[in-house]
Amino acid sequence: MKKILLVEDNNDLREMLEILFQSHDLEVRGCPDAKCFRIEMAEDLPNLVVMDVDLPDGNGLQLCKESKTSEISRNIPVLILTAQHSTRREAMDALADDFMNKPFDISVLISKVKFLMDKV
Repeated sequence: MKKILLVEDNNDLREMLEILFQSHDLEVRGCPDAKCFRIEMAEDLPNLVVMDVDLPDGNGLQLCKESKTSEISRNIPVLILTAQHSTRREAMDALADDFMNKPFDISVLISKVKFLMDKV
């Protein structure tokens, strides 16, 4: 089963996305912050990271670049989710594989997730 690491500090949104991804036969591990992200990445690499930009203890764009420049995790696709409409360029600069603004269309999100996971 393919695994998603979901990094989102909004508990309600994280739980909703976990349920959504699980309904599409994906294993999901949820993280509320950068610290949890780093721990999860060190323990078991996912097939895809879905990451918010604004985290209570870090910036998702910086975490994305950190992940994409690491020898161990550089091939893991990262999808950035954000409410900040001005960050598309910054997401690409951070080496993100794709980007979505919040609020988002659930069917488009699922399509992007499946596309990115098929690349791995």
